[in-house]
Amino acid sequence: MRTKEEVEKKLKKIGAPTEVRKRIIAQLEQEGIIDDKKFATLWIEARGEKYGKFRLKQELKKKGVKEEIITPLINSVKEEVVARKLAKKRKKNKKKLTPEEEKKLMEFLMRRGISWKVINEVIKEERKWRTN
Repeated sequence: MRTKEEVEKKLKKIGAPTEVRKRIIAQLEQEGIIDDKKFATLWIEARGEKYGKFRLKQELKKKGVKEEIITPLINSVKEEVVARKLAKKRKKNKKKLTPEEEKKLMEFLMRRGISWKVINEVIKEERKWRTN
């Protein structure tokens, strides 16, 4: 599946005239082959367990999905759950993280597009475990 903008770029790249591009895209939209909302929904479902809201939003914008489509869909991502799951997987079976490992975990979560607020919550939880 592709977004409207991706199809437009591909058609432009192969040299299709503007009128032809418009007709092709209109036909594909009418047949439901191009549907940016459906594309974004599937994208978030597929990648929402590994990435945070910020990264998912950036990826969808890069693919040409409009902000008004992204915003309501991105709110379904449970970033706290994603961050805890990623942190647990990253920790493997360790009960305690060293300060260096904690820093690496923070950097890892940031690269995954997790919000700073959520990262701080996860790190605070890790510190509680370390002090208990």
